[in-house]
Amino acid sequence: MEVKEKIAIAPFLDATDSPTTAARQLNRHLAQVLFPQADTSHNEVFEKEG
Repeated sequence: MEVKEKIAIAPFLDATDSPTTAARQLNRHLAQVLFPQADTSHNEVFEKEG
């Protein structure tokens, strides 16, 4: 199935990303939108392991 356009709600997602990568990107984006002042630097450790 060819994806011709990105999903409007999540334009930063790439159709070639694995589901895990897409979920991480979506979670990161939602966290930034919902909690803009939260310190998310600790999350990078887990993303590098996965």
